[in-house]
Amino acid sequence: DELKEYGVVGKSYDRNRWLKRNSVIVRFIDYKVKAYFTNLRSKAQPDIEHIDTNPWLIENYKFLLNKMISFSKSKNVTPIVIRYASIKDPEQRVFSDISAEIARKNKVIVYDMEFDFKDSGINPENLFIYTGVHVTPLGAEMMAEALYQIIMEDLRIKNENSTRSS
Repeated sequence: DELKEYGVVGKSYDRNRWLKRNSVIVRFIDYKVKAYFTNLRSKAQPDIEHIDTNPWLIENYKFLLNKMISFSKSKNVTPIVIRYASIKDPEQRVFSDISAEIARKNKVIVYDMEFDFKDSGINPENLFIYTGVHVTPLGAEMMAEALYQIIMEDLRIKNENSTRSS
């Protein structure tokens, strides 16, 4: 059964989100119509306590992320994993937390965007667009600046280590 194999790219347009990436109508439905009904539902049920994510999806995600990190390191690339923030979608945090955990186990740099954004004191509504996952220009600037600082610090440490070893 193809759904039980790890590291296999989806073979159907639906699994690859082709329509969402390429169709204005599907994007309109997803971002506007779905958001309208989600807002109605969230007023009736304000807190989502538990999200059922297929365990196979989580295991496949872990497998692929480990492979990507391993591949990056084998090519002498320093991966940086972003623990992404979300103000509306708890499922995004599930995968983001998994990413951070895997990165730490693999001794990979983790940028905790959620912590950084909360620590800024700026209202999260000003950092995210209506999807609650994608950032505004201000959020993008904050994220870019933090990543720049992380990259520069990593380069500084590597330069110090190479100077000591020579």
